Amino acid sequence: MHILPQKNTSLQNDLKSLEGAPTDQQIPVMYPLKKTFLKGSLDGPFGIFYLSHFFSLSHSDSQTPVESHYRFPLPAEAAVRCFAVQSPATVLNGFLIQRGDAESRYQEAISQNIFSAILTRNSHDIFSLRTSGIAPDESITATTHFTHLASPSQSGYIFRIPVAVPPRYSSDYGRCSSNQYSQPLLLLRNPEHQFQFHITTENDVEVKSSHSMLLCRESGTTTILSHPGLPRRDCIIITEDPGVKEQPLIRIFTDDQDNTHFFALFSLPIRSQKPQSRDIIFIIDHSESMRSSKRISADLAAEKALLRLSDADFFNICLVVSRTYWLFEQPVPATQVNISEALKFVQGEKSGGTELETALKETLNQLKRTGDISHHCFIVTDGHVGDIGRILQWVEEGSHEKNGWRYSVLCIDGSPGAYLAERIAKKGRGIIQYLGSYPTEDEISEAVKTIFSEWAYPLSANPALRVNRQNVYVDRGTVEKCSDGSCVINPGPLISGKQEWLSGRCVQGKNPVRFEVAGLSGNQVALHDSTHSMIIPLSISRYIAHLEELKSADYSQENIMSSLDQWGYFMSEEPGHEPDSSNSDTRAHLSNLLCKASLKHGVISSETAFFIAGDKHAKCLGEPVIIPNALPIGWSDQFLNRYIS
Repeated sequence: MHILPQKNTSLQNDLKSLEGAPTDQQIPVMYPLKKTFLKGSLDGPFGIFYLSHFFSLSHSDSQTPVESHYRFPLPAEAAVRCFAVQSPATVLNGFLIQRGDAESRYQEAISQNIFSAILTRNSHDIFSLRTSGIAPDESITATTHFTHLASPSQSGYIFRIPVAVPPRYSSDYGRCSSNQYSQPLLLLRNPEHQFQFHITTENDVEVKSSHSMLLCRESGTTTILSHPGLPRRDCIIITEDPGVKEQPLIRIFTDDQDNTHFFALFSLPIRSQKPQSRDIIFIIDHSESMRSSKRISADLAAEKALLRLSDADFFNICLVVSRTYWLFEQPVPATQVNISEALKFVQGEKSGGTELETALKETLNQLKRTGDISHHCFIVTDGHVGDIGRILQWVEEGSHEKNGWRYSVLCIDGSPGAYLAERIAKKGRGIIQYLGSYPTEDEISEAVKTIFSEWAYPLSANPALRVNRQNVYVDRGTVEKCSDGSCVINPGPLISGKQEWLSGRCVQGKNPVRFEVAGLSGNQVALHDSTHSMIIPLSISRYIAHLEELKSADYSQENIMSSLDQWGYFMSEEPGHEPDSSNSDTRAHLSNLLCKASLKHGVISSETAFFIAGDKHAKCLGEPVIIPNALPIGWSDQFLNRYIS
């Protein structure tokens, strides 16, 4: 047993607000969690997963049942639809209810010594699992069922499943939000539990993995089984079809009911353009989480990028810690003298928090040259920042103009803040590259080279997608209604040579729904790839993630209403009602929309929770215990053995 000292008031206050644990007691750390097992099946870009946590307790740990609290990650836009707890005697299925109601019922069950469990979503990718009544010499398994949409690659798909829970920096604004409950409760080098996965996929694809694995091909199916190991880095599964030479312009995936919900995968061929002069702002993360090997890698990446500048470029560089440090007041020519000064500046010893939001806000004050010039913001970070909504708000403001900034991210970490990095690149019309915690110099050079090379690929608004429906709602771009009763979807600027998802839904019609590629010489039928039962929950999970972003940002009510109207949910969810102009009323309205969408479609959000209660009274509960997370690979030892708050 590991005991957190009584003086650790930040932990005790957090537990008191979350579980009702008294602050005048020491909080014991036991190790009832023995193993985390991920079982899944992949079907093209879609994955169905079951994440099981195996708990057991011996009499030497405790003589009475305990209440445990564990935080674990899932993909940010995963659709979590089921939660169950299994014991040797029974299986209890959770039901999704309003979060406040679930927490009240959980506390009531604890007071009556009834076995119970609650699963809550603390942030976009961090969940909290609390279980009361884990008895000595008994084992229970808590299983979370979710579906996940992969990121596309040139010849396949990338499934990234987070495993570790790194600490996150939050500004003063973020510390007043749910971000404070996205931190690991405790980090240990060895938390006494391990992670393993078992994945099946089609036999005609090649499979790569971030973990050492055993691979078996039999009866048309490929099975991947990883070796057990500490949960210290993301699980990455890459599937590739060696027979794919060129992707269709648009592939359509629809639900298996009436095809009203769909995903469109846009794949633009590579086109180049004549070299342009560039204005480049480098934002380098020097925060505490970037210490050790990641800091060395980030500085080397900055050096590689600076040395790729041409005489026609202008640049500036900002170091991000608890405040921002700019090398120059405004961008300067990329002369040898200025580059040499920048190389020295990057090697500075400044460290602290991660005020990325401030850096992005100040980037808008950096002058941009006019003419045939491209404008880029190159961010090097691990992505572990909590204020996602506000950060994305500044990215959107900086990139919405035709001549705005393009935001690209080099994300360095074995367990990166992938959701933030990918959302910055998507909203900012930029490129994203990932490196592990210990990349080689060649890997760093290749990642920087890829970003610079793909900056040369032009943005394009073609192709568009025509749907034979009068009303269509999408998560990006614009929709134009046509006189023939159809709609044309313009996905917005796309990067040639890249693939990007668009999620949409349309109203029902008399005729079968039909998708066509528009914006080219004549219309051609888009490739209707397949139908999937996962389309609707995945679409809803993206809508929920969008609402969470709006709630955590600082948009005006007008912008929020416009964004909701684009999704087609605002008036339909709340007919005849509009919030007043106060921020508090607008946020309350967003919370209400979150709760309604979550309960209607059975997908968890921050406003709902899965609750389970047994009908058998347990013995009197002992002290509440927290279950530690493993220190992520590449992270400094300074984060060990202390609560992150």
